[in-house]
Amino acid sequence: MRTYILGFFFLLTSSFALAQSTFSIRGRVLDKASGETLPGTSIGLVGTTLGAVSDGNGAFQIKGVAPGTYALRATFIGYTNLEQKVTVTNADATITLRIAEDNTTLNEVQVVAQVAVERETPVAFSAVNEVKLRESLAGRDLPMILNETPGVYATQSGGGAGDSRISIRGFDQRNVAVMINGVPVNDMENGAVFWSNWDLGDVTRSLQVQRGLTASKLAVPSVGGTINVLTKGFEAKRGGRARAEGGFGNSRKFSLLLNSGQMKGDWAVSVFGSRRTGDGWADGLYDDAWTYFGSVSKRFGKHQISLTGLGSPQKHGQRSFASPIATYSRDKAIELGANPGTIVERGYRFNPNFTFVRRYTSVTDNTTPATPTFERSNYYHKPQVNLNHFWNATDKLFISNVVYASQGNGGGVGSRITPANDPTTGRVNLQQVYDQNFSTYRVRNNIYQGVGVAPIADRESERLSNNFLRANVNNHKWYGFITSADYKLSDVTTLSAGIDGRYYRGEHYSEVNDLLGGDYALDNNTPTDNFTRSLSNAAIGNGDQNSDPFRKLRKGDKFNYNYDGVTKWIGGYTQLEFKKGPLAGFVSGTVSQVSYQRIDFFRARKAALPWGQTITLGNSLVNVLNSLDTANIVPEQVTRFEQVRVPRNNADLQIGRTNDTTLFIGYGNTLAYNGKTYRSVDNRSAAPVTSAVIRLPGFTVKTGFNYNLTEDNNIFFNLGYLSRAQFFNRVFTLAGDPVQNFKNENIFSVELGYGVNREGFKAALNAYNTVWYNRATTLAFQDPVSGEPIPVSVGGLNAVHRGIELDLAQEITRQISLNAAFSVGDWRWASRGDYIAFNQNNEEVGRGSFNPEGLHVGGSAQNQFMVGVRYAPFQGFYVRPTFTLFTKNYADFDPSQLQGDNPQDAYRLPTTRNVDVHAGYTYDVNLANHGYRVTLNGSVLNALNEFFITDAPTRAGINAFNPSAIEVYFNQGRRATVGLSIDF
Repeated sequence: MRTYILGFFFLLTSSFALAQSTFSIRGRVLDKASGETLPGTSIGLVGTTLGAVSDGNGAFQIKGVAPGTYALRATFIGYTNLEQKVTVTNADATITLRIAEDNTTLNEVQVVAQVAVERETPVAFSAVNEVKLRESLAGRDLPMILNETPGVYATQSGGGAGDSRISIRGFDQRNVAVMINGVPVNDMENGAVFWSNWDLGDVTRSLQVQRGLTASKLAVPSVGGTINVLTKGFEAKRGGRARAEGGFGNSRKFSLLLNSGQMKGDWAVSVFGSRRTGDGWADGLYDDAWTYFGSVSKRFGKHQISLTGLGSPQKHGQRSFASPIATYSRDKAIELGANPGTIVERGYRFNPNFTFVRRYTSVTDNTTPATPTFERSNYYHKPQVNLNHFWNATDKLFISNVVYASQGNGGGVGSRITPANDPTTGRVNLQQVYDQNFSTYRVRNNIYQGVGVAPIADRESERLSNNFLRANVNNHKWYGFITSADYKLSDVTTLSAGIDGRYYRGEHYSEVNDLLGGDYALDNNTPTDNFTRSLSNAAIGNGDQNSDPFRKLRKGDKFNYNYDGVTKWIGGYTQLEFKKGPLAGFVSGTVSQVSYQRIDFFRARKAALPWGQTITLGNSLVNVLNSLDTANIVPEQVTRFEQVRVPRNNADLQIGRTNDTTLFIGYGNTLAYNGKTYRSVDNRSAAPVTSAVIRLPGFTVKTGFNYNLTEDNNIFFNLGYLSRAQFFNRVFTLAGDPVQNFKNENIFSVELGYGVNREGFKAALNAYNTVWYNRATTLAFQDPVSGEPIPVSVGGLNAVHRGIELDLAQEITRQISLNAAFSVGDWRWASRGDYIAFNQNNEEVGRGSFNPEGLHVGGSAQNQFMVGVRYAPFQGFYVRPTFTLFTKNYADFDPSQLQGDNPQDAYRLPTTRNVDVHAGYTYDVNLANHGYRVTLNGSVLNALNEFFITDAPTRAGINAFNPSAIEVYFNQGRRATVGLSIDF
């Protein structure tokens, strides 16, 4: 018996000792570039069956590991496999794994957008991975999360969904190249970016911001930097995500993402759809959007083909114009040194462009309720389709072909004539407009009058809308291709070359959107007797000169302006890259040519006769009449004339001696010449007025070097020179004639940086100096004869942007990590500006200069401080507060407004500070032998509910130097969102 007891005791102690002889390996998996966690990473001990998967915090634990030295392998789709040694002694081991994105899976965008690579590409860049987007975006526009990136300033402007703006190093988004999967999306005519066109937060796997010259091979307008949005594709793992979220302003969003992963036959499919609605934080900023995304990829042999389509049909309310400070808060105005005067305080949610209108159908109707009416709103749908072909032709040669197409349709709604504001509510008084339209008729033998002024028998049966809501439509068709090749010359050098072609045709016109109680409207603003058709008082310059200015406009009819802009682009690049040991670098160059042409459908055409009588005068057709009396038409045979051009206001004929005649005569307009009267009655069948093709060349030259001092430290240097053609809207006047004195903008930039990336710590410090020569601005010059505004390009205006940026990420403990961003800038105008103004007849009508030299550039905060802490006290849970501070932000202003030799800075906006708090909990469950990850997360934005000015935009007639006169937008107050997602 004693023997059995001793044996049992021996077995028990042996088991206990054996249990104590195994330990655990604990750790976290981080993105090497951004320092963000990577949930869902597979970690295993090479040569064993032991392993684990990282949780929502990127943490993992492998149990039952005997003492020894092992190779720990981490794998995550889209990232390179990492093997790292770990030694287990007589205690649990801890380790941090930092894995890098796999550039072989990024070829589809790397070739056309040149995604920057850590410790290789000599540019300053920051990356935001999918995890951080899911944790911190909180239903906002995509640019807002980039405020955690040094040198970036993003605001929500008026607060409408998708109306955000972003600037990098003081350069607005017209000068920042934005790409989706390597395809440029900046507007081809003005460089603008409209974030409402996409809702990509749920399908973005990586968001990379390159600051400065960037590594992009395309000749894109990347003065400030490049934003590359990389969506899910072939590398996505099998599974999906269903998500529901909601919060402030009655916002709701439901989405579903499905990924097939790599299927049999090397196929992969990803699809996504979402529905988003909300009322917005401020009054009248409703949001109504759908989003769709689909990607189909196929690999066969050395080829890969992928077809991607995306779009977001949407409509949303807008707050289009900023307001004086006192409109939001009289106390805040006084605090900021402004005199509130008699301005009535309306609160921070105030939106003057939103109101209620009672749309009755009878003057005796008192029961019809008032319904919301949005004076300012936006509607748009911009589907985009990309077809990519990638071919590893040989071990040395890689070829990429991308063709893409986009067709955008939509516009912005606003009032034809700015209505008065209701003194009670402060909102636009569209009820007054409705009431006036409902009671306004035209009388047969007089101008329009109200009910009761003339007998009902003498008035028309239809109501005339003197004011109404119009839609400024901006449709476009955009087609492009990018073909490039990388050839490995040796183990050290790679030669790249490519060509980029684009065709863009934009349709621009104003149409009747809502007649507000009336049945029709007139094309001109000051109608006279409908039967005399005297045009001397009609606003011919603001309407269709080829049709009756007194025609009745119905909903959907075009008026005011109607033209197409055609932009054609062709560019080529070549780049030599080399990498040997610790040294990597590149030398690249691009050449491009952009051509512009304007086709105006409302300018007076070369005429045609409705009665069939035509006379050829050179290349034109005109009506020749002896009298205004159309009952006595006598065609006049003409074989030779002097050059005659009729201005848009039918005054001061300009006559020049030539052999042939060109007559531009609008509908009903008359021309008396040599005792004869010429009149065009209906020339809409003639060809529209088409400008000459304007061709503008451009080029870039860039070089950069990166040297890895040690395994953890590197330095880089880059410099470059860009000559960029002006945008379309700076090449033509408002009348549609080419501007005479525009020149290319030229940019020289140099940058130096230092980086360190070691276990648990990452830092990047860089300094830049960018000089912008001949920076474009538009001077609103008034023609002294016609009184019409003339946009004038300014020459000789220079600006210098210089600064220092620091990006930090520190893993303090396994539970606490810190990231921070600092930037200090000094952006100033560096010269005087000169201009020469030409009218539409190409005659000089004025010249002058202005002097902003030494003043700070406005429109963006020059200094930034951001710090965020992520605390994960237990498995699956995190809380992430962030603090952001912006300072040295001056009101935006047009430097051409400045006169004299002692100008002063624009109003300096007060320092802003903001605290956001993000938190979430992830729980893994297993049902029916299938794993699910359930995540509940939420955010409180502006947790302290503090209000500060984010924007002081420039506008004609606004004094940007006086706090009592400037117009501003404030930030949005405290708001919360919560979301529930299931990954499967």
